[in-house]
Amino acid sequence: MSLLKKCECGCGQEVRPGNRFVHGHNSRGTSNPKWRGGQTRHDGRYVLTLRREHPRANARGYVPEHILVAERSLGRHLRAPHEVHHVNERKDDNRPENLVVCQDRAYHLLLHVRAAALRATGNPDMRPCTICRRYGDPREMSPHRGRQGRRDRFYHKHCAAAYQRGRATRRN
Repeated sequence: MSLLKKCECGCGQEVRPGNRFVHGHNSRGTSNPKWRGGQTRHDGRYVLTLRREHPRANARGYVPEHILVAERSLGRHLRAPHEVHHVNERKDDNRPENLVVCQDRAYHLLLHVRAAALRATGNPDMRPCTICRRYGDPREMSPHRGRQGRRDRFYHKHCAAAYQRGRATRRN
């Protein structure tokens, strides 16, 4: 029978008589004076919660709280392409009524584009011109085809003409 006790941090290592912890273990987890209940912040915005067993846990075992709240409302884990959108765009406001589960990143970005248009013009259907950055109706603008051939950006015809005139002048 060993006279050595087990470390009180829960690691299972034996400690010397008269000690309660292996050297350095008294500051782990709940016995650490800086312990905040398993929550921390990422970039000062997102609230992260310690859930080491969660499939979306990062290398340190933390999961964004908004994912946990959305999963609790759904009753299941979120699948890989799904993302969670904050309606009021405050990353620390994780109330269920402030969260929307998006089917993929493209839809999530569309919500941000529409919210920015609503704030700028009062109409969520408006889009910014890629040249002058002023908002306009996309039905009256020309689509800008990006590298992947997407048609989610637009420009005013008069802006494109002025841009091409400027390019021709700079070349000569």
